[in-house]
This record gives sequence, structure tokens and C-alpha cells, in this order.
Amino acid sequence: MAGTLTRAALRFFALHVLATLLRITVARRAVLQGASAPAAGVASVTEYTWHVTLSSQAPDCFQRNVILVNGSFQPTLEVVQGDFLKVNVINNIPADFPSAADGISIHWHGFSMRGNEWYDGTGHIVQCPILPGAKFTYYFQVDEAAGSYLWHDHSGSNKADGLQGALIVHAKGPEPWTYDEERTLFLTDWFHGEANALLFALNRPFVPASQTPATGQWNWVGLPQAILINGKGFYGDCDLIGGLSVGAGVAEANPPCDVTTAAVSPGKSVQQPWASPGNPGCSHENITVTAGKTYRFRIINGGSLVYQTVCFEGHSVTIIAGDATPTDPISFGPCVDINSGQRYDVLLTANATVGNYWITAQPQYREGSPNGFAVLQYAGANETLPATPTPQPGAVEPWTESQAAMIVTAASLVNLSSSSNASGLEPAVTAAALALAAPLNSTALQVPQKATRTITQVVTQPILNSTGQLRWAMNNIANSNTPPCEAPLSLVYSDTNYFTNMAAASGMSGTVDENLQSVNNSSPLTVFLDDGSTPPVYPSTGQHIINLDIGDVVDIIMINEPGDSFNGDLTAAGMPGGPAARNTTEQHPFHLHGHHFWVLGSGSGPYNSSVEATLNLVNPMYRDTQTLPEGGWTVIRFVADNPGLWFYHCHIIWHQLIGQGLIFAEGLDEIGTPPVELAQCSQQCNYDFGPFDPEWVAENYGNTTYDLPGISSAVAA
Repeated sequence: MAGTLTRAALRFFALHVLATLLRITVARRAVLQGASAPAAGVASVTEYTWHVTLSSQAPDCFQRNVILVNGSFQPTLEVVQGDFLKVNVINNIPADFPSAADGISIHWHGFSMRGNEWYDGTGHIVQCPILPGAKFTYYFQVDEAAGSYLWHDHSGSNKADGLQGALIVHAKGPEPWTYDEERTLFLTDWFHGEANALLFALNRPFVPASQTPATGQWNWVGLPQAILINGKGFYGDCDLIGGLSVGAGVAEANPPCDVTTAAVSPGKSVQQPWASPGNPGCSHENITVTAGKTYRFRIINGGSLVYQTVCFEGHSVTIIAGDATPTDPISFGPCVDINSGQRYDVLLTANATVGNYWITAQPQYREGSPNGFAVLQYAGANETLPATPTPQPGAVEPWTESQAAMIVTAASLVNLSSSSNASGLEPAVTAAALALAAPLNSTALQVPQKATRTITQVVTQPILNSTGQLRWAMNNIANSNTPPCEAPLSLVYSDTNYFTNMAAASGMSGTVDENLQSVNNSSPLTVFLDDGSTPPVYPSTGQHIINLDIGDVVDIIMINEPGDSFNGDLTAAGMPGGPAARNTTEQHPFHLHGHHFWVLGSGSGPYNSSVEATLNLVNPMYRDTQTLPEGGWTVIRFVADNPGLWFYHCHIIWHQLIGQGLIFAEGLDEIGTPPVELAQCSQQCNYDFGPFDPEWVAENYGNTTYDLPGISSAVAA
């Protein structure tokens, strides 16, 4: 339950906040690797120097190449609201490590980056990736809501190799909740193949008739081999082989799970009798709590694929914030659903019998995936696993649409002048405390009652006729990035008509088929300027651009159609050897850079006037990542008030990398002056829709052991 404040408690609360801020300062100095002490003054500078390296590690007891920051796997970054953040990123990943993106870049997921558009970190859109051996400095004021975020690579698929972590913005003043301590749960779906190698296979021909020894074979990414909680777990907890059922049209069976030890010993063990003597071992995360105390858990889904349900055995949790926006407090018992890129803050009171309890992360909508496990251990309890049976995959159902719709923005943020509010705080305290939880340049989060611009986007999964490649598309455009070997933000800063001119030159009039090129080709991409005109009749590729004027109130209506809709499996020439009808859909977590948005509504089935009448225009959730349901629709609204190029895309990285996204070009004539030093661009960049065939892999990396076959699966990536 959320805490409440009275006038009599204000003095105590102020002292509590002061002590909290002192702890934060100490944490910034002592805990964060590479961080310097904040400078004195109204706005301090929190500085990090990150050495990004490649190392052989085994976070789930399977040894593979992972990406580290200052020798740490998925480190947490903390900063105080309003301070300046300076991160010096040095890319020490070897140049021969497989990459489809030339380098790395760091995105601050959930930050609006207002006035800091050059530092959003979106590779091949805002900046060129940081090349191997190069460095780049991100420097901006954290003018954001206090709350839970994440940072991650946004060039290629390096985040799925470990280049990501929690990003915590601490409030510079009092917050509207009372709790004793906080904990973070950072969730990762973990694969045993290097992520860019998995991506290579996704770019090969999907249609069997188009596959040859020269092209190489298509492979789905498949299901994760483990779910990590705070970078820990064991892939042997669940019998992946016993739960596997592979074949065309055959669904995966959920694997049986049995956690038998909190830590797997190095070398050979009962759990891994086949392990090599050098096996480093692994362990599960252990979260310690003290009976009677209340804890704020920051739950962050950094996964590349799966929607998850997080459950705290024997305890009830209350949601208090979603994507850094305070909510009206609400509880659905012990569990919270969270999609890739989303964050939920919950309160948990340690009021159970002293002992050990399961924390379970259960994937949803991906049958056959393993659970992830951690232990909630009370101080004074024996250091053992919980006595209850291991929770099994599929045991907990995901939230219903009506449950998800019950999560709304805190009433006090919707209207700070209201004398009554669901949070239970007195009005004077509400204005002082909740205003600090809103963005620094905002006083309330009332949703605009009317849109001035309505944009409809239909999501499909087409197959390209000329190559047989499978893509994800929006309005029949599979969004591609690079070339040219220059960031589009730099191009439009020099010429605000760049996209318009490129669209005219591309001839993408709404009737074209595909526009493809080879991997090593730096000629400019085609551009589709989505101005409300008819989308292409047949699936096409290119940069998908939507121009916005400053002040536009934008509605995006997302519609989830079957994969083969809109000529997705049939072009004018037909498709010999094509697959059978692909009429299924899947859920997608859509994330918008540069903005939060109001979620007006979401549901299954078609979108029409009857469901339009049910949209929430009173207190909709204000967030930056929202689920588009299977076969359903979502309507979001945001205000175009942030000049820049802002990516809107599915946060399932495998979907984004093969086309599921578009770029909002917003207020191009108001883009700020670029930094003196931008990341240096490569002389020749890789086209991200190139086939990445075996010959190309061998030529570029000289080691085909990176060219992994992937995991055959009937479950779509």
C-alpha cells in the first residue's frame, strides 16, 4: 500500500528525505564503477568513464562472449534529478567481433532528452555508432521525472550480449511514498548465441525456394535459454530439451523446472556433470529483506524478446509507478506483468513468516521458455532455497485487458489543484511532492482532449519477393537504417528538406515493391515520407519518415494485422515456393523516443467507432512503452514539443532490427546546435537489411564459428 503524509509528519518526512539524499550521494561516490564525485552547486555533474570490453563469461553457467562495462555485467547507473550526466564511452570491443552495426551507442531509455536530441544514442539515426577503438562523450542535464529507467546499446543487437543496465533517477526532493529501502530487479532473457550472429540468420531468405548454400539458412532467434534476474540464473533450472517440441506448426511445450541449488559450483557438479574443469559456475540472485520493513522494488524488463510476469511468493505488491510516472496505487496480488522496455515500481511489505520465498520471472506468449528464479530471503532465515515447490512455466496467466486498463496516472498529477485525490495526500503536500515526480518542466499531466493529427499504422510481417527475406513492417514499410554513412540528424540539420528531397528522388509513390541493396553499400537509402497518402501496395523497404510540426497533438492508432496481410506473401510476380498462409499475430511492446505518451486505450479485435467511444480521456497512463496486443489495437496520444528525430519502434530487438519502426521528424527547423565532437562515422557502413551470407561473414570476420546455426523453432522471432 502507498504511504500517506499528514501535516504533523512533514518534519519527519523532510528529515527522512534528507537522509535518503545523503545515502544517494554516498552511493554515487562509492558504488558506481567509473563515476566521479558530483561537483558542488545547484546542479552537480555525475561523471562516468565506461570502458566497454568483450569477455568470456557464464552468467547462467553457459560460457560465451559477453559485453562488459568496466569489467561489470549490466551495471546500474544512478543520478539525481536535475543533475548533469556525463558518460565517456570507450569502445574496446574487438573489431573482429561480429556486428551488423559498425559499433555501439548508448540510449537512455525513457528519457525525453528535451534539448539534448544529439545525445539520444540511437545509432544510424541520431549518431553514427562509436567505432571499435573510438570514444564518445554523452553530456546532458537529466531534466526527467524521478524514477526507474534503463540504458542500453542502440546499434545492432549488442544489448542482448549484455550492453545494458538499470538507470535510476533519484528525486531531488520528497517523493509521495513512504518506504524503508529499495531494491532493483533487472530482467534479461538470455541466449547462448552471440546476438549479432543470431541477427545474421534473420536476414537470410525465409522462403525455402530462395535458400541456397551461398545464401545460408534462415533461423528464428527462437526461445531464450535462461531468464536472468540481476544478471544471475542457471539455464539448467528448466529442462529445455524435455520441454522442446520442434516442427512446422507444432507449438512448444513448457519445460519442467526444478531448482535444486542456489549456486552451481565451478567445474563439474551434480547439476553440470558434463562441464569442463574451467567452468566458472553461476548463482541465483538473493534479495534480503527485514521483517516489518517496506521496500520499493524497481522492476525493469531489459529483455530482447519476452513479456514477463514477476511474482513474489507469499507477498502482495502494490504498483506505485509505471515508466517513471506515479500511478494511483493498485495491487493485483503477488504478481506484476512487464513487457520489454517497461518499468514498474512496486511496494512490498515484508510481513510474512521469516523464511525464504520464490521470486519468479515467468515469460508469457512464448510457450516453451524457461522461468527465471531469485530468492526473497528474510534476515535471520537459513540460507537455503524456499521449501515450496519450484514455480512452473505457464502457472500464472498474464493480465487481462481490463486489469491493464486499471493502471492509471496518479490523480494528483492529472490535476494538482484538486482538493481530493486517490493518493490520499493533502493538497499542499501533493503539489510539493508529486510535482517533483513529474518532469521538471511540467506541473500536471492532463491529457489534451483533442488530437490535431491522427496517424494510423498497420503492423504486418511480409516476405520480400526478390530475396525471400521475412521482415516486420508498418504500413507495408520495413524500416531500414544506414547507409549513407552519416547520421540522418546531421543531414536534416544541414538541410531540413533532406527527407522530402530524398523521398521524391526515391520515387516511393505508394505503389512500389522493394528497394534493396547489398551489405557493403554506402549509397543513400530510399525514403518513404508517410504523409497520410496510400502506403505501398507491396512490401517495401527504406527509411520510414513522418514529419511533425511543433505543437501537433498526435494520435497514433496501432492495428495488429496477420503477418501476410497487405500482399505480404504475394507480389505481382507471385512467390513460387512460398510458405503457407501466415495468419497469426503476436504482441509488440512499442517504445517512443523523445516523449512519454498517454495510453488512451488498448484491446483485442478490430478498432472501430464503438471502441473509440471507450477511450480514456480522464486519467490515462502516461508512459513511453506500451503493449500492442495480439490481433488487437492500441491508441496513444502525445504532444510534438521536442525538436529532433525520434524513433518509434517495437522494443523486441529482433523485430526492430528487421523493420518494425519509423522515425518522427519533429520541428526540424528548431533542432539545436550539434556538439563540437560527434561520433566519427565509418568510411563504409553496412546496410542492415543485407543478407549477411556465409561468404560475407567469413570475409569480414575470418571465423565462421560466429556464424551460428541458431535454434530451429516454430515460434516466431
